[in-house]
Amino acid sequence: DTLDRVNRVEDAATATRIRKHRFPSPTVFNDRDWNSLHRALTFHLDVRFLPPPGSHASNHFYRHSLIAYGLTPSEVLDALSYAGKTSYTIQKQRILFQLDERFHERPIIPGFP
Repeated sequence: DTLDRVNRVEDAATATRIRKHRFPSPTVFNDRDWNSLHRALTFHLDVRFLPPPGSHASNHFYRHSLIAYGLTPSEVLDALSYAGKTSYTIQKQRILFQLDERFHERPIIPGFP
């Protein structure tokens, strides 16, 4: 199912350190590309995010649109993962976002032509 995220934690210490940070509320990303998200995430979560802005890999990310209130850093990462159709891996001192390569098929709606 495409709603099941495939996010991984490879370094528990980095994940714990990220959870101690606060993300501003409300969080508003209206049609934002990876370059602007990268700056906000790096500033508020104090960890390195990959791919770097302007890189070939980041040019293929979807634009993000979401508004959220009172999210924890983990929830912010999950929300961005859903909004951008990406997955992430928490590694030592960094978080790697990548496109979700799973096949996305059109939903079948009974009774719809």
